[in-house]
Amino acid sequence: MKSTNIYRSPSFFKGMARTVDIFGKLDAYKYTTDPDSELLHRDWLVTGEDLQDQIDHHEKKPSYQTS
Repeated sequence: MKSTNIYRSPSFFKGMARTVDIFGKLDAYKYTTDPDSELLHRDWLVTGEDLQDQIDHHEKKPSYQTS
């Protein structure tokens, strides 16, 4: 799965370069028409993956019968 961050993490050298970047060519943000819906979609994808992992884990677990 791709990163869920919509902004790049800052660094010292990039910050220094931004001070002289007059035309804003260094930053390339992932703009979307509705970032909230994109993030909500990613959250549900991660939730679905976690749920599937737990279902798979439960199916592999031996069942104990006490009869």
